[in-house]
Amino acid sequence: MDKKELFDALDDFSQNLLTTLADVDAIKKHLQSVIDENTRLRL
Repeated sequence: MDKKELFDALDDFSQNLLTTLADVDAIKKHLQSVIDENTRLRL
């Protein structure tokens, strides 16, 4: 693997990581809204 291939692989990895983190954040927000709705329905 030369430096360019390594750099490209690292760049792809970082892009995938950012996408994954964004997905996790969206899931967290959705879960929080479900929990909030559940709490409201119980009251």
